[in-house]
Amino acid sequence: MMASSLYFVIFLFLSILQEMYATVTMHGIGEYIFPNVCYIMTCSYEIPIEDRITVYNILDENNNGVASFTVRYLNSTGQCFYRNPSYVPCKPEVCSCDTDGHATHFCYYHTSSFNGTLTIACFSGSSDNIKVKVAERYNLKGSPQNLKVGEKANITLSCATIEQYVKWQRKTLTIAVITGIAANGSCLFSGTPNPLYWYTCDPNTYIYNISISVAVEDQLQNTQWGCGPLVGDGSSMFRFSVNVPVTSLTITPAVTNDIINVAEGQTQTFTCTTDSCRPAAWIQWYIGTLNITNQAEAQTHQQDGEKFISSSRLVYTWRQDDHNKYIYCEAINIDGVQKIKSSKIRIYIQSDFILTGSDPFIINDQPFTLNCSSNVAPRGEVAYFYKDNISTINIRYIPSTSTCYGIPQDGKPVFQCNDTCSCSEDARIFTWTYNGTVTNQRVTFKCEMDFGTDQRNVTYREVTVERAFNMTPPITSDAPTREPDAPSNVFVVCKEMSMTVFWRPGFNGDDIQKFKVLHVNNQTNQTTTSQFMPDQGGAETMMLTIESLDPETLYIVSVQASNTHGTVASENVNCTTSSGLALKESDKISAVGIGAGIGSAIKEEIQLKLVQSLTLTEQSAMYEATQYSSDGGVNIYNELQHAGTDSSIPDQSSSDTSIYYNESGIMTNRNTEHYQNINRTKEEPALQNHDPPMYLDLNIQNVA
Repeated sequence: MMASSLYFVIFLFLSILQEMYATVTMHGIGEYIFPNVCYIMTCSYEIPIEDRITVYNILDENNNGVASFTVRYLNSTGQCFYRNPSYVPCKPEVCSCDTDGHATHFCYYHTSSFNGTLTIACFSGSSDNIKVKVAERYNLKGSPQNLKVGEKANITLSCATIEQYVKWQRKTLTIAVITGIAANGSCLFSGTPNPLYWYTCDPNTYIYNISISVAVEDQLQNTQWGCGPLVGDGSSMFRFSVNVPVTSLTITPAVTNDIINVAEGQTQTFTCTTDSCRPAAWIQWYIGTLNITNQAEAQTHQQDGEKFISSSRLVYTWRQDDHNKYIYCEAINIDGVQKIKSSKIRIYIQSDFILTGSDPFIINDQPFTLNCSSNVAPRGEVAYFYKDNISTINIRYIPSTSTCYGIPQDGKPVFQCNDTCSCSEDARIFTWTYNGTVTNQRVTFKCEMDFGTDQRNVTYREVTVERAFNMTPPITSDAPTREPDAPSNVFVVCKEMSMTVFWRPGFNGDDIQKFKVLHVNNQTNQTTTSQFMPDQGGAETMMLTIESLDPETLYIVSVQASNTHGTVASENVNCTTSSGLALKESDKISAVGIGAGIGSAIKEEIQLKLVQSLTLTEQSAMYEATQYSSDGGVNIYNELQHAGTDSSIPDQSSSDTSIYYNESGIMTNRNTEHYQNINRTKEEPALQNHDPPMYLDLNIQNVA
């Protein structure tokens, strides 16, 4: 034990002195030490040392000394000695010294029972060491270490042995039997070796090699190679490590057209899963170019035979900044191999409130009213108004007192809202009237809404209005007047790039009213306002067609009615433009409150299958036709909550069966009419060719 400790102390001492002297290099012949076979160790010097002492120390894996040798070279006599225990001249089979002073050699015979890896160090002014494995009877290894499925590779198996006979095997099949090495260094065989392999034999290192070119497949992972004796035990076995790269990556949940519509503050769970691979993969998450992997849960790896399926779970809360970006994941399991990406999902943050102005024009020093309207829960608490990106006023709702306060951003005192600002009782609408200087041709107003959540909702809406230089004088009347009633029965027909909006005007407040239609593009958050339309003097239904829309886009639509006493808005209606499929698949209606008959039949979106769409022609006249009959021409009409018999339909005589229906559509004549029946009771199927008019019945009660 003391000898072992002494060896270790000497080794440490030599290492400390290494930097103080010229560099030495330690190397040996072969990568294995065979028991009782000469292993030549060489200690080389960076610069010649004519009179030198070289110490060799051999340690086991626990730094216990196994052996130590000292060799001395005397330049004055040209003699080389080694200590045994006193100095004696070197014999050629034991040690030697280069006369140029560059190297010392020693032949080591391993006789210890230790069979692990030895550390061999030499010291002569400085030190160096190598690690060499003590060989088994047969020692097999292969290269390259890591193969990849799908590549072409040259693989080599090396068998180190001092035995004369070597049998090569692949699984249970014999590849070749080597019986020795010829004088020229070539291998000697028993029988004919497999011609697909190359064979080499090295008598100096006792290494026997076979090589073959292969197309790497996953099955190679399970292929066992061996070299050993002709008969009996003692063979050395080897398996190659074969990597299987990730080839596909799936992100769930699946979405339509790789688009997801979400709301700010909404939390959603995604999972990213690889196909079977080896080794297990590393998965990363991105929104746009931002790596958000640190927000994902710890990855899991499921065993799939000798391969793995890797999975990562991300629970994410949407932010406004995520709008119009992509969420996706990446995976890699082998260095130097291209990363695999999942499909990309485009993120649309849905609108949760709208901003509207009282007029498409703004006049210097004249009132201009803005409505910031929320349609979501919880109710809004604060609305932040901006003019040309400059914070102007905050309007805060106080639930405890149901009051509303204006907080100017120019240092003026807080005030309770009066004629310049207001809040609705349910805190869904915040109104601000701007009355100030207008110098630019266009003015952009913006509203941010705070819903009282933990994180301020930074979603905003904006509206741009043109500057005007003249103002229409207000209409005066002696009769008591007020703001009009909000338009009702709003419904929308969406096509690929257009929509038609229908509504019923309300009471005009004993004043002249006018209408305009607002629609918000849910993808861009851009609000577009139509020109004002005059009241049509008692028309039961009005309509407006809007062109140049984006396909496959959700629009939020409302209708405003205005007179000199104020502006009111209908409820919002959602409508999604189609993708350009056939008409029967693309025409859609969205509606809110279309009478007692229609309201009970139409849901938020009904897929209409009409042969002719609901559009007006230049020859059409819009009028109310409750029980109207005409002898010709084209009549465009709308009948709501109409009760009658077949005789009430123009150009049609009475029949035996009575019907109760509401109609809106186009009638030309009895044989070519196209119309829609809603809330209809009749002995006919829901959609049919009626002699031969085409119509659609909704909410039909078939009579037995």
